[in-house]
Amino acid sequence: MQTGSLPLKITLVILTLILPFAPAMAVPEGSQGFAATWSLLKADQKRQFIAGYIFGWREAAVITDVVADYIRKNPDSAVHSLEKIKSMYDLGDVNPFILSNELDAFFSDPDNSNATLAMAVNSARQRVIQSNQ
Repeated sequence: MQTGSLPLKITLVILTLILPFAPAMAVPEGSQGFAATWSLLKADQKRQFIAGYIFGWREAAVITDVVADYIRKNPDSAVHSLEKIKSMYDLGDVNPFILSNELDAFFSDPDNSNATLAMAVNSARQRVIQSNQ
């Protein structure tokens, strides 16, 4: 007998994979929250920041869908797959100044005019990593 819906099962699988890492995702002791930074922003800067943040959350939802589909098809390699995906999105110590300059360079190439932001950031990330080696 089958219980629960497929979306519920996927959610449970994802939660099972993520919850063990929840303590590591908590704010480190001694670090500041975001309120101090938020209070320094003007209203238009807050809207721009939140627009980017919302975009990032939507991108994360798409990535989660891809991961869930892959895990469903390859349950034995779930952890390895998640580690591989995490490494693809690790920006390390890349700061906004460097990243925005790299994005300017990326989008100045006419061949990249139709690239998604995720593609641009990944390309910029690769250039930063290569320049640090």
